[in-house]
Amino acid sequence: MVFTIEWPTGYMDLNIGKFFVEANKRQIRKAMRLAKQYCDNNQRKELITEMNNEIKSRTVALDRCGELEFEREQILRPFLGLLAKRPLPPQEKRLTEQCDRLKWCVDLIENERWG
Repeated sequence: MVFTIEWPTGYMDLNIGKFFVEANKRQIRKAMRLAKQYCDNNQRKELITEMNNEIKSRTVALDRCGELEFEREQILRPFLGLLAKRPLPPQEKRLTEQCDRLKWCVDLIENERWG
C-alpha cells in the first residue's frame, strides 16, 4: 500500500512495505514530521493498520518457514538422531529485522500526536 502525504506545494508517496523497512531512522522521522503536520488522525490510523498488516504478512512467512524447518528435522531425526539447531537463514533474519523496524515505526506513530 502507498501512504500519501500532501502539503500545499507538493506531496510524497511512501510505499509502506518498502520505505519503512529500507529508510534510515532519520528519513523516517522526517517523513513522520511532515505526516504529523499535514495528515489527519484517520490517515494516521490507516497507516498504523497497514503497517500492522505488513508485520502480519512477514510473521506468517516466518511462521511457515519455522514449520518447514520443524518438518525437515522430523524427517531427518530417524536417520541422524537429534539435529543441532541451524542458525536463522539470512532471508529469515532479514524478515525478522523488517518486523522489528515496522514495530518501531508503529510505536513512533502511536506515541505522537497528529493534526
